[in-house]
Amino acid sequence: MRVIVTTEIHFYKTPNKKIYSEVHGGQYSFWERYLSVFDEVLVVARVKSVKTVPETFKRADGERVKFYPLPDFTGLTGMLKAFPSLWKCIQQIAKEKEAYIFRVPGTIGTLLYWAMKKEGKPFAVEVVGDPWDVFASRSYRSIARPLIRWLSA
Repeated sequence: MRVIVTTEIHFYKTPNKKIYSEVHGGQYSFWERYLSVFDEVLVVARVKSVKTVPETFKRADGERVKFYPLPDFTGLTGMLKAFPSLWKCIQQIAKEKEAYIFRVPGTIGTLLYWAMKKEGKPFAVEVVGDPWDVFASRSYRSIARPLIRWLSA
């Protein structure tokens, strides 16, 4: 069985179609832990096409770890601009007949949750942070921060 996992990490795709991450939590070795239970991992994340990546970036995809690339966006304004194509992708993912794990808090996991709720399918949640802390005044600068903090928590 395949598992679909959401993440808020930004990834980079090179012309040879390989996916890279600059953070440890997005590298192939991180996704391998799911392979002890599932046959394949499909990572749902923002992916930006680039010509090259720095040598410090590591591969994120690999044997039995694939990506469902979403539009690359940053912040509320970026998400609102990308929303039509983003929502279309999310709705397609929600129709898959797979296991789902939403790594939350985050925009992608939350959007997929709403799409899955409509489909009435089961899913698991992996809580990886406290939104009350993530959107605290000293860690996140935005005029919408108090609302985002309240809604996320």
